[in-house]
Amino acid sequence: MKKFVFSAAVLATAALLFTSCASAVSDTADTADAPVLRIGTALDAPYYYMDDNGQYTGLDKAIADEACRRLGWTSAYTVFTWGSQRELLESGAVDCIWDSYAMNGREDLYQWVGPYLEVPEQIVVAADSDIYTIDDLCGKTIAVRIESKGEDYFLKEGGTAVLSDPKTKFCTFDSTSDAFAYFGKGYADAAVGHGPSLQTMAAQHPELYRFLEESPMELELGVAFAKDHDAAQTEALRQTLAEMKADGTIDAIAAAYRIQGGKAGASDDR
Repeated sequence: MKKFVFSAAVLATAALLFTSCASAVSDTADTADAPVLRIGTALDAPYYYMDDNGQYTGLDKAIADEACRRLGWTSAYTVFTWGSQRELLESGAVDCIWDSYAMNGREDLYQWVGPYLEVPEQIVVAADSDIYTIDDLCGKTIAVRIESKGEDYFLKEGGTAVLSDPKTKFCTFDSTSDAFAYFGKGYADAAVGHGPSLQTMAAQHPELYRFLEESPMELELGVAFAKDHDAAQTEALRQTLAEMKADGTIDAIAAAYRIQGGKAGASDDR
């Protein structure tokens, strides 16, 4: 197995299809005198992204904004480059990471609120590919975001047999969009990532792609706070998200992004 690590600069041509963030910027919804929940997130459609009008939107943003509205808080967003989330949180620059962040295997790293949503990790291949199972990836080139659960799966959690093949090439990228762009250009045989993210991108040309029925894992998405963060605030958010799940609000928001039971495609009007 050969492992390659790519940065956004290497993929300048392929990444023209999608937008990734190279430095922190802020997007804030102001409410006078309201407590502020400072949220760290990364650009990753459909969870958080910039629409055609230059406005930040997305599934995670909609859920967070509604939770803050119910709590009487203001939601303020800082966009970061993937891989810097722990440093951002531990430095106190943000209160939490709300970034389609999977709790799986990270349970002891943070004070979690969630899961608020469950989604599958998925594998996308070309429509005419001869890859139908995970085992069929032996000897192929695989693209995945660095430090993701998809990477963990192949390195630690069950996909190591694929990587034991000396012909397998495992390429990691700064973002899922970079991984998908590399795959979409034909440089990789498959891309691995959150189902909603990959399906949002594949929906631009659905005739070109096919998703494996076999999923590496189910992901439980949560909101990550530092372990020493104010327990009263995390408990208030926990209760509010539980109410939003119970009254169907989260399901309704997810449906607006064409996510049903974790399966997703891009909404036609986005």
